[in-house]
Amino acid sequence: MTYIIYLEYPPLDYILQGVQNDNIKIIRLEGTKLTFLQRRIRKVLQQCGFLLSQKRKYFTIESLNALASIESGAKVIVIDISRLRELRIINHVITPRAIKYLFYWTPIYQVYKRYDLASRYKIIKRIQNNFTLTTFNYPDAQQYHIAYKGSFFRYPDIKKLPSTNKQQIDCYFIGYQKDRGDILEDCKKTLESHGLHCFFLTLRKGENEMTYQKNLECTMNSQCLVDITNTDEQTGLSLRPLEALFFNKKLITNNQSIKNYPFYHPNNIFIWGEDKEEDLLSFMNMPLQPIPDKIKEKYEINYWIKTF
Repeated sequence: MTYIIYLEYPPLDYILQGVQNDNIKIIRLEGTKLTFLQRRIRKVLQQCGFLLSQKRKYFTIESLNALASIESGAKVIVIDISRLRELRIINHVITPRAIKYLFYWTPIYQVYKRYDLASRYKIIKRIQNNFTLTTFNYPDAQQYHIAYKGSFFRYPDIKKLPSTNKQQIDCYFIGYQKDRGDILEDCKKTLESHGLHCFFLTLRKGENEMTYQKNLECTMNSQCLVDITNTDEQTGLSLRPLEALFFNKKLITNNQSIKNYPFYHPNNIFIWGEDKEEDLLSFMNMPLQPIPDKIKEKYEINYWIKTF
C-alpha cells in the first residue's frame, strides 16, 4: 500500500481527487484550531522540548489516528511539508517500519529562506535521518545530493468543471507577489501594450485567495496562462505550466528551462526574456500544437505515484 500525506492545499485537493488506484490511500492532515493563548502555550512547550507530547495541539486526533494506522512496509510519500516540527510528529506517529519519502514542490532556498546555506545543509541532513528526500527542482537535487522527481497534475474532468460564457481572457496569472512584483508588472504592461486582455491577480500574504475551482474557471476561459518565477534557481515545473499542458492552453513563462521538457513547442510556449517581444502577437495567433497523451501521461498523478 502507498500513502500520500499532505496538508490542506486546494490545488493538491483537486489533483489528488484524480487518483484512481485502490492501493493508494490519501491522508490530508488537518491542523487543530487554537486560540492565540493556546498557540503561545504550544510554542513555549515546543521550545522546552515537549513537542511530541503536544502533537494533538498540532494535528487533529483523526489525522493522528490515520498516521498511526499505516502498516509496516507501506510506502509513504509526504508532499511539500517542510516545517521540522510537523515532520517530527509525522515521523514519530508513523510506524518506523514504513518507507518514508518527502517530496519538495518548492525550491529549498525558498522553503528555508530564513537560514543561510550552511544551515540549510544541516536541516536537510537532519531530515534525511527519517525520510528519503526528493525534489521537483533539478538544481536542488544537484546541490543537496537528493533525488530528482518531476511535478504532476491530473487529467481534468471537464464535466465537473463549471461552464462559462464570460468574455475571453487573453493572458491570465494568479499567484503571490513574493519577490517578483516588478517582473509581473512589467509583463502585464508589455502584454497590454500589444492589445492583449490580461487578468493578473497578484496576492500579498494574508489576502483572501480565489478558490481553486474559480481559478480553473478562469483557466478554461483563457487563451494563455502566465508563469513567472522569481529566481533562476528554479527549473522545476510549478502549477501554471502543468495547468497549461493539461487544459490545452498556451503558456508565457520566464522559466527558460521549459524548452528542455518534452512537451515544449514554440507554438505553445513563449519564453519571456528569451523570445522576441515583437513575436508576441504572432505567437498568440499561432494554432496550438496538440501534445500527445504519451507525453502528458508522464506528468499525470497516477503515473507519478506509480513510478515514484
